[in-house]
Amino acid sequence: MKTCLYITYDGLLDPLGQSQILPYIKNLNNKGYEFIIISYEKTKNQKRIKNFKKELKNLSIYWKPFIFRKSKINFIYRFIIGAIYINYIQNKREIDLIHLRGGYSALIYLLSFSKKKYLYDLRAFWGQWAEGGRTQKNSFVYKILIKLEKIIIKNAEGIIVLDESGKYFINKNFNYNKPLKVISTSTNIEKYQIKENSKKDYIRFVYLGGASYPPYKIKNTIILLNALVKFGYKCSLDFINKNEHNIIKDILNKEKIDKIKINLRSLDHEEIFETLPNYDVGLVFLEKGKWLRMSSPTKIGEYLAAGLGIIGNKGIAVLDRLSKESNCVETIEIDSDNFHMTDKVNKFLLYINGINFRKECQQLAQKYYSLKKANKKYLSIYRKILDKT
Repeated sequence: MKTCLYITYDGLLDPLGQSQILPYIKNLNNKGYEFIIISYEKTKNQKRIKNFKKELKNLSIYWKPFIFRKSKINFIYRFIIGAIYINYIQNKREIDLIHLRGGYSALIYLLSFSKKKYLYDLRAFWGQWAEGGRTQKNSFVYKILIKLEKIIIKNAEGIIVLDESGKYFINKNFNYNKPLKVISTSTNIEKYQIKENSKKDYIRFVYLGGASYPPYKIKNTIILLNALVKFGYKCSLDFINKNEHNIIKDILNKEKIDKIKINLRSLDHEEIFETLPNYDVGLVFLEKGKWLRMSSPTKIGEYLAAGLGIIGNKGIAVLDRLSKESNCVETIEIDSDNFHMTDKVNKFLLYINGINFRKECQQLAQKYYSLKKANKKYLSIYRKILDKT
């Protein structure tokens, strides 16, 4: 049995951990791979951590959680303690592969000075940190990060990217001849039961996930819906978000909202499967940029799997591509604080009510966001890397 050390800066108990980490690990574990996981948990509920650790141990998955505490000192501490533990566990166990999920995990690996081969599960190119407001573009930190990213990509035994645009970028800019796979953020499509809207004249919009700006542009959702109301549509908008309700409230307090019922909700991961099909349209608005263009938000697959149409901004590669390929995705431009209704958007909104439209959306999800297909791709790249040893 091969043993893999999996490092994630996200928590296993976070929504992303439940939807985008554990399903893949459990499947690989069932296929004969043993896992040791390092994660950074935002919850301080020790009973929950203890029970989950026991649950994973019963599956022969060993988990080392570190508590995520805010502050610059704790940011440095997280890197140091993670690097120390990488060396500690390698001294105790024979590790065949290190799986680095995301840029922070890659930095922690570099700090450990480990020479063990690794799979780089690239969730976002580091240039997005500048476009997302975490650092300044062309600053010293930005330039260092770009150089480190090149080193990590060059030395990886395999790379996973979220979208075809990311694969194209690596093929164009790196002489990379090792396994390189596109594995979009997937979902368990079989858990969604699509529903038809009984109120044909009423559109239920939903915004799922991250809200902080940059890169998320919550303001655009209000601009869009205000324009639709003026055009004659009746709308409601629900925000489903775990940790950023205060950010959303601040934005809503600053914006003029016309005759739109707005709710803020917080759901556990398992509740998403049952709740999302109750809406009609999912919204995706991001800041534009060279690097953000290659992003692929988790919510896209979840919306489509639930049978929802999607409205998002132009300039995001995956949305632009899906809008050309299908009727399920509509991309729009919002200039400054204005959106002008178009015949194309109007036609899209008239089409969303039918059950056939919802089936079409779910079929598109099945093509690109199937958890079963993602599991097969992960297994394939693991075998390509580990069967060589």
